[in-house]
Amino acid sequence: MILRPCLVSFLVLGCFCTAMAEPSPDSPYHFSKTDPVQVGISAERLEQLNHSVQGFVDRGEIAGAVTLIARRGQIAHCKAYGWRDVETKSPMQTDCIFRMFSMTKPVTCAALMILVEEGKVLLTDPVAKYLPEFAEMKVLIEEIDGEITTVPAERPITLQQLAMHTSGIGYGIPSELSPTLAKQAAEADFFNPNNPLEKAIKSIASFPLLHQPGSTWEYGASIDVLARVIEVVAEQPYGDFLKERLFGPLQMVDTGFMTPEADWDRVASLYTNNGGLKRNLDYEDYYKIGIHHGGGSGLLSTAMDYARFAQMLAHGGTLDGVRILSPQSVQRMATNLIREEENNTPWFNDKAYGFGLGVRVVKDPAYLDTLASVGTWGWNGFATTEFFIDPEEELVSVFLTQYIPTNAKPWWQIYTNMVYQSIQGR
Repeated sequence: MILRPCLVSFLVLGCFCTAMAEPSPDSPYHFSKTDPVQVGISAERLEQLNHSVQGFVDRGEIAGAVTLIARRGQIAHCKAYGWRDVETKSPMQTDCIFRMFSMTKPVTCAALMILVEEGKVLLTDPVAKYLPEFAEMKVLIEEIDGEITTVPAERPITLQQLAMHTSGIGYGIPSELSPTLAKQAAEADFFNPNNPLEKAIKSIASFPLLHQPGSTWEYGASIDVLARVIEVVAEQPYGDFLKERLFGPLQMVDTGFMTPEADWDRVASLYTNNGGLKRNLDYEDYYKIGIHHGGGSGLLSTAMDYARFAQMLAHGGTLDGVRILSPQSVQRMATNLIREEENNTPWFNDKAYGFGLGVRVVKDPAYLDTLASVGTWGWNGFATTEFFIDPEEELVSVFLTQYIPTNAKPWWQIYTNMVYQSIQGR
């Protein structure tokens, strides 16, 4: 889904006058802090946002959060609320590090577009051109009395279908479709941190697809497969590619698949609700050990780092004078590419949203639960992280907390509405 898209009080460090018109895509403007009034955001109404997010903390719904709002390429708000760790009473800070989970996916799709621009891949390329294990795929039909029925895939999976989640690859195999394969997929444990990405993707390819390629939107491990394609084409580990081509140029100094030990005390603890706010230990320590550099999850980042990535996209592929992508590539990412495909995921409101490359795109406000403009794009993560980019309002926002499951309560939707109510003009 998409949207174009830290917490103790933030001190405004400077005021930078900005022109009303958006700067030219190649201008060396700096993504820096400004007085919110300078970019058409009400300081008074930001207090309503602060009150709302602090309320989540005060009611014991989340431990803490970090929020960031940028408009017209300038940071108008960045604030930390609550606790990084409730048990030790360590306060949240704006530079705290978060498990981004599926907010890794838009990063992977941006990495794909780098290779497209270099002429190394086409979006219409079959995956099997780079990963032969996907050459003869089957599609699962049913299992009756232990007899599993599959049919050949009618067409090859393409790179664009991976990025759109229309490849037929899900997250494992639903037990109602095949209890035998569901058990085997669970035992395969594709994303065990000890699995290299190559091994994980070969294991995924050994199972049948859930749908014919290009027929159905099914959220799953497609973008992890895409990361393996990038590894093969770039001839280097996926994490190294991201560091060299994205994180380094964008000065995303705290983003990666593992956090250095010196920064472990900046990582926000992960919580769930089990008769009250309780630590969730399922994914607690993976920031220490890292994972296999997956394309669909695994990154750790900060609000500022991820905002730099989002602002690069919002500004047509460039940030602080460094060009990562062309405006045309960003536009392809942010365009609804869903046509006749069916939606097989009940929680994705396909009346309100379309889908581009790794991101949702707002298409019809009649079905939308926020005040976001048509064309707003972004995505969220499993531990209740969210970002969005609104081209119409020249707006970028990031909301980060650490709570599983995501969407347990409409925190990010309420936050998004608080962002929009703070806008006082152009």
